[in-house]
Amino acid sequence: MEQGPDLSGRIVAHRNDRMGGRLISILNAIRISRDYDIPYVIAWVSHGRTAEELREPTDIFTPEFVDRRFVPGELSAEQWAALDDLDATHRNTEAEFRAAIASGAGFLSQRAVGTTVLPWEEDAPVAKRLAACFDGIGFCDTIRRVSERIDEKLAGTHLSAYHIRRGDIISNPITSQKLWPNKYIPREFYEVHLKRQLEDPEAACLVFSDTKYEVDQLKAAGGDRVMTFEELVGDEDLKLGQRDFLELFAMSRCKEIFGPPHSAFSQTAATMGGGTVYPVEDALTAEEHSEAVELLISRMDSPRKHFLGDGDMGQCFPFVMAHLRGRGEAARARTLLATQVNRGFSKPYIYPAISELCVECTDLAGAKKVHKAAWSRPVSGDEALCSVAAHAALAHLQAGEAREAHRWAHAAWWLGPMDQIMPSVLSALLSAGILEAAPSYPIDARMIVRKGNLFPGGDPYLNQLNAVEPPQGWRAKGKVSYPWEIALRDWRMIHGKRVGRGFWNHTRIRNGLARLEKNNARIAGAPQLESAASVMLRDLGEHDAALARNRAALRAHPEEPLYLKREADTLLEAGMVQAAVARLEEAAEASGRQVCYLAALGHVYGKAGRSEEMASVFGELAGQGHDLIEILLMTADVLRRRPATRDAALAQADKAAQLGHGSLRLQTLKARILAETGQLEASAALFRQMARGGLAQPASFAHMYRIFGKAGELATVEAVVAESPYEMAEIREMAGG
Repeated sequence: MEQGPDLSGRIVAHRNDRMGGRLISILNAIRISRDYDIPYVIAWVSHGRTAEELREPTDIFTPEFVDRRFVPGELSAEQWAALDDLDATHRNTEAEFRAAIASGAGFLSQRAVGTTVLPWEEDAPVAKRLAACFDGIGFCDTIRRVSERIDEKLAGTHLSAYHIRRGDIISNPITSQKLWPNKYIPREFYEVHLKRQLEDPEAACLVFSDTKYEVDQLKAAGGDRVMTFEELVGDEDLKLGQRDFLELFAMSRCKEIFGPPHSAFSQTAATMGGGTVYPVEDALTAEEHSEAVELLISRMDSPRKHFLGDGDMGQCFPFVMAHLRGRGEAARARTLLATQVNRGFSKPYIYPAISELCVECTDLAGAKKVHKAAWSRPVSGDEALCSVAAHAALAHLQAGEAREAHRWAHAAWWLGPMDQIMPSVLSALLSAGILEAAPSYPIDARMIVRKGNLFPGGDPYLNQLNAVEPPQGWRAKGKVSYPWEIALRDWRMIHGKRVGRGFWNHTRIRNGLARLEKNNARIAGAPQLESAASVMLRDLGEHDAALARNRAALRAHPEEPLYLKREADTLLEAGMVQAAVARLEEAAEASGRQVCYLAALGHVYGKAGRSEEMASVFGELAGQGHDLIEILLMTADVLRRRPATRDAALAQADKAAQLGHGSLRLQTLKARILAETGQLEASAALFRQMARGGLAQPASFAHMYRIFGKAGELATVEAVVAESPYEMAEIREMAGG
């Protein structure tokens, strides 16, 4: 594939997704290209973890089409205005859109499901034109020949389609770490629905799935009136990508498609063919729904017989939980899931599910047992564990165990700083006087406000947590809160990296600033509000305004360490590194050399190239007791660089890994330090665990290659990499070997 010409003034169709999402982004691009006379190109990702069926586009498209339309997939989506969000770029009228095109602006077609309708357009005619854009795609000969045969065979029929989404949801090491209740629907729902459908003697259906086992099971349930894709196309030797597309094409010939509510595959098929997707769960009566879930529960007793591993069975948990919760049987749901933990269930999302069920069983104390179980078992990835640590912190709070509540609340905040439960958990600790019990990320006490409920009353589940109270009751001020987003932005460089792209979105930040000022209108102009606002302005890149507002606060409170640090942060963002260092040195001294100010100072020393001062600061931090994971990680990473301090580095890394259970960042760092201290066997065991989990990035193994290579142990590296998703050649190249 060749790099296309200058991409300005073009529509770029881009989805790093499966077949349905990619195809609909292309069709929407073609439709808008035709309607507004804008050239389009396709950014097709085909490397790394791309699904195998999508790696070679010429399996699906003609070489001529690929040469003419395709550009490399490694493109930043931020370079173009999203066609589905023209309001954000102030191009929400046709005149503004056409003017932008004339000026050379580029636009991104990235919708994964359905039709892109521009703000001034009407839905029905656009949908009709979209379906007609199919002829604009250059499909290869095999695709054209087989699709014509499908049309011939289905002419005059009125089949329904069943779409059972599985694939990467149950088997991919990364994708299967999460629950996907809008994409995965238990087979039992299909079986019960099919039984009703086949009561009509004229009814017949096509069944599609990316997992053959599911097709076989539904075929067995429906017999000859259930047609498979193989029966439709006959003995065709199709490549994976060709089969994937042709199944979508065949599905598009069915006017009724029963499947998951949010699958790009079936939704694209319906868009192409003018059909309708009916969520199969919604198509069941209440009695049928209950029948399906009870059948599912009965099968959980024999998981190896009925499920394709933990990734398959685990996706059923949300349906079981919702059903039993609705019947007031949370205790039964908890027992079912606890049984799977005892059996050795491997996916970490089971633990937050049981933690929530503890609350619904009025047994918050049980969340401590769930936490202990999760932290005592190997876990691949830590995304699900924020909720577990947060619930444990609340259980410790309720039991009057302040130190443990503090430790696990901060672990939860590191694991999931954007999790919706965290502001309320932190406010609970603040209200109980626990936040100051051990080193924590400093906040501005002047911005603390009284609060009615700590947890959102509008959320039925979180509202239950408003019953939590420490045995000694709340402090004299009662329940209080703080703008925790400000705290996260204040300490973002020494708190962790787990904030999504949306955290930096300027629209979101401006809305947050407006909300901050509205909620604190009674103290408008007060130093604490001026300084807090400067944090948001800094992240908007408005450095002069940020400095001006924070300096107004500093004039009122010249020795407030947080205000001094905020000025240093803005100076650093503005590129004035030495001035930032000086201000941060003042802040650290004014704070009494509190651990967070020291860590921030060490970080800025590193930015300024002052490695000796950086090493000295982190050496000081190593002697201070705290449970702040990111600071432990930073300390370990600095101390490991010198042989004399590597044992101290290992102690810091080990503590961080115990708190941040399952974190690949922490595991990788600990494995590196183990190897650097000569403990190659222990290091290799940790790298091997990461390899088997399938989530580690190739950079982790590149570190291993460099360290073990120096020790003459490349054979160990080869053995470990063989258990990962990567090839040794890729690791060798990345390591510079």
